[in-house]
This record gives sequence, C-alpha cells and structure tokens, in this order.
Amino acid sequence: MAICRCINWRSLMGTLAAVLTLSYSMMVAGLTNAQQTKPLDCAVVSHFPPFIISRDGALTGISVEILRIAAQRSGRAIMIEEMPFQRALHRVTTQNDCMMPALFRTAPREDQVVWLATYDAAELHFLTIGDPINTLDEGRTRSAIGVVKDSSGDTVLTSLGFENLVRVASSSSNARMLNAGRIDAWVQSERAARSIWAQLGLQTALQAGDPIHSVPMYAVAGPEFPVEVADVYRTAIMNMVEDGTVAGIFAEFR
Repeated sequence: MAICRCINWRSLMGTLAAVLTLSYSMMVAGLTNAQQTKPLDCAVVSHFPPFIISRDGALTGISVEILRIAAQRSGRAIMIEEMPFQRALHRVTTQNDCMMPALFRTAPREDQVVWLATYDAAELHFLTIGDPINTLDEGRTRSAIGVVKDSSGDTVLTSLGFENLVRVASSSSNARMLNAGRIDAWVQSERAARSIWAQLGLQTALQAGDPIHSVPMYAVAGPEFPVEVADVYRTAIMNMVEDGTVAGIFAEFR
C-alpha cells in the first residue's frame, strides 16, 4: 500500500517564522545586554547656560557635552539628572555616587568634593543695566546685589564681608530681578550672564563691569567617589583639553 506523505506548508512556514522571530529576539537581547555591561555613572546638573542648557526636556551645553564625551571615550555610560542648583550641590557633596560637571572652585568647597579636572576659568563681574560697577568698593555701596545662593559669587562676596546680597535659587531669577530694577547688580561670569539674558529674551542692554574675581570651573565628584573612576574621568577630560576637543565644544556653544 502506498503511503502518501503530504507536507503541511502552512505549518512549516509558521514554524520557520517562529524560529526566526526567536533568533532575532535573542540577538536584540544580546546587544542590549552588551550595552548594559558598560559601567553606568551618575551626574547631576542645574540649568546654567551655556554650560548646562535644559531645552524641551533635553540636556546639552558645554559641561554636559564634555562629560558625555569623557564617558564615551572611557567606555562608560552616564545618566544625567537635572535639578535646582542647591539640590545638585547637596547631592554631590553629601553622597558619593555622583558627579557634577560644572562647579566653580572656591576655598569653602575645597574639601567638600573631589576635583576631577578644570576646563575653564571664569571671571566674575557685577552685571548692571545702568552705569557699570567696576570695583568691589563700588559694589559695597549698592543696596542690593543679586547672587545665586551657595554659588561662587555668593561664596566670594560673603567671604569678603558683603552684607547687601540678595540670595535667590537660580541665575534666571537674578536676571529677571535685575531687568525689573529689583536689584542694583547681579554677580556672574559675563559669558553665562549674556547667555541667560538672551535665552530669557530680555531686551535691555546688559553692562559688565571690570572683573572682580577669577575662579576656575571644574567637573567634580562626591567626596568618596571611587578613586579609580575619578581617575578615568580626570584623564579623559585632561586629554580632551589637550587635543582641542574642549575648545571645539566651547566654539560650538559660542
């Protein structure tokens, strides 16, 4: 008796499709797992153009891009979280798992963080919308000088005995207060001040007095941040300064 061997092509094609789907899923899972093997680091930032720019839920800016490229070159991944400046500063100085890519180095902060690497030195100015203020003595005579609480401007002027400081939570608040005539001057680096002024769309002419203090900007980490990871980022950022990468980033955000 002849035996009829019929092939169920529909069933065979279904089995083949299932096998291909499983293989693709395994491949994607393998790639995802490979990506997840990159060490994941944490960074906290606060809106501070042009160094930290928060726009439409995305983060960029000079300091953000420097840290991202440093992580990429080191075979690491990084998760960056935005928060108000005081919260970011508290996080990085009291916990050991995070970095902060833009902090001015001042004497009171010296032992609060690990100073990874510097890539800029900013000069602080009195910013006004009237006659410029060119000296510290002139600044002392004004009724209200705006600073961001715990910022380099606050730290420097407090250490110099200024008693006319108006402390607020953000540079944007200082800019709006100056534009509205609620403070006489605002202490900030000229580059950052003009970037913030433009981003807020303020039309009044902003005047920068003579520099009153120079302070280096650093990428920093928590006080007990892993030494080996700190060294990785320090080396990467220093190499970026030397090979011109950092200069290119500054030019991009000019």
